[in-house]
Amino acid sequence: MFMIIKSVNIGKIGITPAEVPYFEIGSGSPTGTILAVQHGGEWSPLWVIKSFLEQQKSFTGTARIIPVVNQFGFIAGVRNEIIEGKDLNRQYPGNPKGDFSARLADVIFTLCQSVDFVIDLHTFERQTPFVAGYTKGGAAQPKIEKLMQLLAPDIVWVINEKKGEDRRFQGSLDGALTEIGIPCVFLEMPNYSSIQSEF
Repeated sequence: MFMIIKSVNIGKIGITPAEVPYFEIGSGSPTGTILAVQHGGEWSPLWVIKSFLEQQKSFTGTARIIPVVNQFGFIAGVRNEIIEGKDLNRQYPGNPKGDFSARLADVIFTLCQSVDFVIDLHTFERQTPFVAGYTKGGAAQPKIEKLMQLLAPDIVWVINEKKGEDRRFQGSLDGALTEIGIPCVFLEMPNYSSIQSEF
């Protein structure tokens, strides 16, 4: 199975061009996007991506993988996108004419619209069993439920961004995609403080 390395332009930071690199492997249907490190200090998802790539012969379809969405936050080891200091996963659907965080969110949101499903990888702040979640509502609900059955998490976290405490998640990628009918689930995994040098 071959891999195609691509990138998409975000615009400029001052006079420096900024891009989001990603790669695609496989061909045909179904198509899915796997993305990680929206929060710069959440490194655990990189182990999942590494394992997925090592086993890439065992799947059919096309996978688009964005290993590090929040590149500057990742380099600095901090949660937020550091140019604007904002939580990237509260900026969706983004704005192509907005500040850097809004432009980055717009690019990611656009990349996620051309696939059958999206899996958003995160690191939970505490040690935890396998947690998968989604934002409630929308036409994507039946497909989301099918994804959840395939993933078989220990805990299912259902968010309603329009009510109560869950309003703090407004602007999340999964919520914005659910609004337009693209099934998206997020996975939360235990925190690891570092990645081994051979990675």
